[in-house]
Amino acid sequence: MRPVYKSILILVTTLFVAACVNERTPALTSVHPEGWLDKTSKDFHGKLVEESKTAPESCRSCHGQNYEGGSAKVSCYDAQCHSSYPHPEGFADSTSGVFHQNYIRSAANWNIAQCQECHGVDYAGEGNPDKNCLTCHTQAEGPEACNTCHGSSHNPGPPVDLQGHTATTFIGVGAHQTHLTDTTLTTAFERDCYLCHKKPLIYAASGHVDNAPPPADIDFALIASDSGRVEPHWDHGSASCSNVYCHGNFKLLRDSSSFAFGYADSVISGNNVTMKWTDVGSGQAACGTCHGLPPTGHVESTACNVCHPRVVDSDMKIINKKLHINGHADVF
Repeated sequence: MRPVYKSILILVTTLFVAACVNERTPALTSVHPEGWLDKTSKDFHGKLVEESKTAPESCRSCHGQNYEGGSAKVSCYDAQCHSSYPHPEGFADSTSGVFHQNYIRSAANWNIAQCQECHGVDYAGEGNPDKNCLTCHTQAEGPEACNTCHGSSHNPGPPVDLQGHTATTFIGVGAHQTHLTDTTLTTAFERDCYLCHKKPLIYAASGHVDNAPPPADIDFALIASDSGRVEPHWDHGSASCSNVYCHGNFKLLRDSSSFAFGYADSVISGNNVTMKWTDVGSGQAACGTCHGLPPTGHVESTACNVCHPRVVDSDMKIINKKLHINGHADVF
């Protein structure tokens, strides 16, 4: 019986060794599951990359830091599916559904710092012209320019907003352009984002993209609070702004005035209008809405130019917009 046992032992050992050899031979073992390259498969690698924040680092473990081959000796740039891996075809096409702005908005939450891993801290592609973001982003700040994510070539204020909206009925758009460009009633202050927001000096400033997603924080400037005398309020739910000096939240006390003759009461006050941010063009900021003509507590007269000749003419037209909505009652 011993020769039989010996033969069985030799056979089992041979099979075990053969199994080990097959198990340890990389060429015979697929790292990726079946369907890895099939866009219709649940195992398609593009889904993994999109859904997992750790996927890019996992890919680098075999394909190299720049996906150019690494230990796997397989360059993702040479793959037939990708002309500019790791991005899909159409990633640089603004008309495409996979345009990179859509990805940065939905998956990256507008934090483009992760792009620097492949494109370099200056987004110049680390010597690879195919990865040079500055080819399209030609502003001095490159992709970190304000209007990359919101606004236009005119200014960084929406439209377009962070959700891609352009209509003023969307809260992300609203009256941004009215506050930035309309000088019908005043030029007393710089028309800039700082009026309602804490304006970041750089893209990576604390409270900017690290505070995403929208809405942005509201931080009213001194002109809105009448130099701290009133407390402006923003209500996101109703998209409304109230208690703002610019829209009539002011009180001028007769006892503190050098022109008591203009008072019919102890105080002259504005109408303190609650403004609907998305009702652009509805006339809610027309002359006579933020304060009466004349204001409440003022002597009855509509000849404003008599006492305010530097501000308004006899036709009630503002002639010196620097003196209107400027924090002062300019008389004579």
